[in-house]
Amino acid sequence: MNNSVLTDKRPMTARLVHINAMRGITPLVGGYLKSYAFESDVVADRWSIDLVSTTIEQTVDEIIEAIAPPGEPLPDVIGFSTYVWNFQLVLGAMERLRARLPDTLFLLGGVEVMNRADTLLTPDMTNVLVCNGEGEITFRELLLELGSDEADVARVGGISYVSPDGTIAETEPNDRIKSLDDIPSPYLKGYFAQRDLGIALMETNRGCPYHCSYCFWGGAVGQKIHRLGRNRVEAEIEYLGRNKCRSVLLCDANFGIFPADVGYAEKFVESRRANGFPIRVRYSSAKNNLERSLSVASILAEGDVLTCQPISLQTLSPEALKKANRENIDQETYMALQRRTNEMGIASFVEIIWPLPGESLDSFKEGLARLAQGGAQAFAIYPLLWLNNVGFQGREKELQVETWAEDDAASSGRNVVSTKEVPFEDYLDGLMYGAALQLLHDARGLANTITLLDATGIASVRAVCELFVDFMDRQEGQGGLARLWEEGRERFRVTRSNITWPGSLVYHALHEDRAGFDDTVRRFVQENRELFTFLTDSPDSAAVGRAVDVMVEFDLLARPYVYTNSEVVVPERLAQLTLQEMTARGCIFDVPINVEEILDAARLAKSTGASWRPTLTHTRYEFDHSVNQSFHLAAKSREDHYDECRLYATEIGNFAGTWRADHSPMNEVR
Repeated sequence: MNNSVLTDKRPMTARLVHINAMRGITPLVGGYLKSYAFESDVVADRWSIDLVSTTIEQTVDEIIEAIAPPGEPLPDVIGFSTYVWNFQLVLGAMERLRARLPDTLFLLGGVEVMNRADTLLTPDMTNVLVCNGEGEITFRELLLELGSDEADVARVGGISYVSPDGTIAETEPNDRIKSLDDIPSPYLKGYFAQRDLGIALMETNRGCPYHCSYCFWGGAVGQKIHRLGRNRVEAEIEYLGRNKCRSVLLCDANFGIFPADVGYAEKFVESRRANGFPIRVRYSSAKNNLERSLSVASILAEGDVLTCQPISLQTLSPEALKKANRENIDQETYMALQRRTNEMGIASFVEIIWPLPGESLDSFKEGLARLAQGGAQAFAIYPLLWLNNVGFQGREKELQVETWAEDDAASSGRNVVSTKEVPFEDYLDGLMYGAALQLLHDARGLANTITLLDATGIASVRAVCELFVDFMDRQEGQGGLARLWEEGRERFRVTRSNITWPGSLVYHALHEDRAGFDDTVRRFVQENRELFTFLTDSPDSAAVGRAVDVMVEFDLLARPYVYTNSEVVVPERLAQLTLQEMTARGCIFDVPINVEEILDAARLAKSTGASWRPTLTHTRYEFDHSVNQSFHLAAKSREDHYDECRLYATEIGNFAGTWRADHSPMNEVR
C-alpha cells in the first residue's frame, strides 16, 4: 500500500479479530473500537464493522475461515488484538490472509506490537499498520481516512507503517481518552452476541499509578487513571445480569482504588439477587487501600457472588521489590489484608512471581513458607513473562536474565528461566517446591497437618514441602502422581515451560485418582515417621504424635471434591477416625480431637513460647463435599479440566469449607 490510496464510494467493511485464550470471552477491545468509530456519522454511513471471536485452540485455517468466510464480501480492513498468548497465531493468519487479500489493510494493536514496528514490519508489508497506543481514536481516524476521496495513512495519528521508500514511518501519537464515557458502551449498544457473554470483560477505569517493571498496566498504558461514569458502569452491570452472564472479569488494574468501586460491588450483588447473575466476579485489587479492598470483597462474598480476594505480593524479597520498582507498595497492607480476609471468612489467594530478578531460591522458599504460616489460603505462582513495553525490557544483560519461548505454538511469550541470583537448576527446584506447596497446602492434601507440625515446632512448612519434593523425586516408575511429577520435571528441562502441569497435579489429587493420592500421602508420612511423631524425649510426645496421626487422616477426609457428579468415597484404612454415617455428599465421623482447638492452642503456644500439651477431646464432624462445586463435563478436554482445577486450587477458600464440628464434647480422653 502506498501512502495515498484512491477510494470509491462503495460500502466498506472492517473486521476486528480477537483470538482469545478461552471460549466465551467478550471481544471488548473490538466493541470499544466499533462504538467509538460509529460516533462519527460519516463512519456509520459508510462502514460496517464486524467482531470476530476465535480461540487459541483453533488452527490458522479455522481462524482464517472465521475472518474471511467463503462467499462473503472481502473486508477492506482486518484488525487484530494481540497479546502474548495469541501473537504467533495472529502472525500466521495475517501472512496467509495478506497473500489472499492483497488489497486489504491490516491493523495490529496491543501490547505485543506497540512501538515495535521496526522489529515487526519488513519492506514488503506495505498493507500493515501498527497502532502505538489506545486504539479508539486511531481506528476511527483510519476509517475516516480510508473513506475519503484520496486516503493517506500518514494523516492517521498513533501508527507506524512502511513508507514508499521501504523505511518505517511513524505518525504523531494521539492523546489518551480522558473521559472514557466518550466511548459508548458496546454492551448497551447490543454489539455482543449471547455466546460472547460467558466471561464478560469490563472496565471502570484505565491506567495505573504504579510503575512495576514487569507489568504493562503502569508503564505503557500510562500512570494517569481515567474513569468511566458511575451511571454507565451500573447500567452495564444491570445489562450483564439481565443477559445471564455467569462470570465478569474486571480489567481495572486496581479495583477498589476509588470509593465508587464499593458501590459497583453492591451493584453486582443487587444484580445477583434480582437476576441470579453474575455468579462470579474476578478482579485485580487495589494495592494500598486495605479497608476499601476488604469492603469490596466482603460485599461480594456476603452477597453470594463468588469472588476471591487477590493479595498481589509477588515477592517478599526486598531486593526483588527494589529491582521491580515496587518499593512504594506497602507489604504490611497485604499482610493485614490476609489476616482480615481470614477473620471475615473471605476467600483469598496470594500472587507470587517466580523468578523475579533479585529473588533467590532461598528467599522464594522462605517467603512462601512465611506466607503459609501467616494464614495464606492458597497461592498463584506465575512465571515471569518477559513482556514488551515494560520496565524490565532492555535490562537483560544487567539482570543476567535468560528467557525461553513458551511451549505453545500460539504464543510469543518468553518465560524467564534464570537470573543473576537463580541458575536454571534453582529455577526448576523452585517450581517443584511450588508444586509441593500446591498439593499439600492449596489442594489441602495435608493442610491441617502441616499447620500443626509448624505450630508445634516439629517441622516448618518449608521443611515438609522440601521433604515432599525429595520423596516424589524418588518415586520414579510408580505411576499415578509419580508419573505426572516425573513427566513434569522432565518437560521443564526440555521445553523450559509446562503450562498445564500444575492443573494436572490438582486434577489427579482432587478428582482422577483420589485413592492413589491418599496412598501417596500415607507413604510420604510413613517414610518420614520420625517427623510425624514428635520428640521422643518429651513427656508429651505420645499425645502430640497421636494428634498428628489423627490430623493426617482428618486431612484425607476433608480434602475437597471439585465436581458434583463424582462419587464421595471414604478413604480406606482409617485407624484413628470412626465412621458414624454416610450423607448425600459426605459423611459424619467421630474424631478423637477437636481440630480447631488443637490448632488454635498450638499457634498460641508458638507465638507466646508457652508449653503446650494437646487435649484429646472426642468431637463429631460432618464432612460436606457439595460446597460450590461445578459439574464435570465429559466433553471438555483434559487441558480444560486441568485449567479448571488449577483455578479451583487457587480459589480454594471458596470450596474448602467441607467440615464443621459439633462442639459438644462426647467424652475426653485422659
